[in-house]
Amino acid sequence: LRRPIYVRKEIVHNKHVVTTLQAKGAIFVEARAVEAVHAVRAAAHVGGLAALRDTACDDPPSTVDFLTAIRPRTLGNRDHDMLDVLMGFLSGVARRRKLTCVSLAVTGRYGGRVTDQDLKPLFAAAAANLVYNAPLSEERVADLVRRLAPPDADRRVLDLGCGSGELLRRLCRAHGVAGDGVEYDPAIAERARAATTGLDQVTFHTADATTWTRPADVVVNVGGSHIWDGTAPALAALHKLTAADGRLLFGEGFYRTAPTDQVREAFGDLPDLAGLARLAVDAGFRPLHVAESTLAEWDDFESDWRAGIERVGTPQARAFADRRREEYLGGYRGVLGFAWLILMPA
Repeated sequence: LRRPIYVRKEIVHNKHVVTTLQAKGAIFVEARAVEAVHAVRAAAHVGGLAALRDTACDDPPSTVDFLTAIRPRTLGNRDHDMLDVLMGFLSGVARRRKLTCVSLAVTGRYGGRVTDQDLKPLFAAAAANLVYNAPLSEERVADLVRRLAPPDADRRVLDLGCGSGELLRRLCRAHGVAGDGVEYDPAIAERARAATTGLDQVTFHTADATTWTRPADVVVNVGGSHIWDGTAPALAALHKLTAADGRLLFGEGFYRTAPTDQVREAFGDLPDLAGLARLAVDAGFRPLHVAESTLAEWDDFESDWRAGIERVGTPQARAFADRRREEYLGGYRGVLGFAWLILMPA
C-alpha cells in the first residue's frame, strides 16, 4: 500500500482481514480520527483493492486513502445494501468536504474496471425478481406473521432496513395495525411507497435507521445488522426500540457448519445458531422462537436472485451470475444459514 490506509475499527470485524491489513501497513483508527482526515479517496477490499475516487475534485486537500470493508474478496447476500451503505457514508464525507463527486470502482473481480454504476443495476435487477430479499418462503411468512400477532389493533410495527416493505405490509394487513418502514435508499423507499396503495396506515421513511428513536410494539430487522456494524450492536440498538411487552423479529446469518477460509473471508466471523441465540440473551432479550431457513428456501432465493441478473442479458451480467452460482453451489450452500428469531425484552 503506497499511501496511508486508514481503517475505521468498528466496521472491520473479520480477524483475518484485520491481520492482513495490519501486515500491509493499514492504520486502525477511531471514527473521529477518520473524520478529521480529508478522506476523498478510499479503497474497498472486494476481490482486490478498489478505489473510491474524487473525479470531480480539482484540488482535493491532503488526499489520503480511506479503507472501508464491504467484505473481503467476495460479495455476499447483501451486496447492494452494503454498497448503498458505503456510498451513503462517502457521499456524506463528500458533502462535508464540499466535494462534488465520489464514485466506486471495483477491480480484479469481474475482469477490467467495474464501477458502482455498473454493479447497482445488476443488484437492482436481482432484487426486483424477489418478493423478499432473504431465503424466506410464503409458508414461513405466514407462520411468522401469525407468531407476531399483537394483542390488539392499537399497536405499531417498525421495520428497519425494510427494503421493498413486503413483510411490513403483510404484518399490518393481517393484524389491522399501523406501521413504519425505514429505508436508506430513496429509490427503494419510493418503490415501497408505490406498492402500498390502499394501505394508508403504513408509512415509509427515507432515513438512516440508526437515527430512528421511536419504539414500536413489533420491530422487524431482517438481514440488516450491518446497519449498526454487526450483530451485537444491532441487537443492543433494537432492544431500545422494542416496547417492554413487544416483540422483535430478527433475521440474521450464522454458520451451520464450519466454513472454509474462503467462505469465512466472504462472510466474516459469524456465530453458530446457539451463539446467535446467546447474543440475543446478552442483549437483554428472551428467545421465543428460533428457526432457520431450509435448504429449499436458500435454493429458491439464490436461484431467483440469479434469474433477475440473467434477465439483464449482457455478458457482464452473465459473468456476474456465473460467479454467484459457483460461490453458492461450490462454497456456502449448506454452510451459511439464515436464522429467524422472535425475541421479547427480558
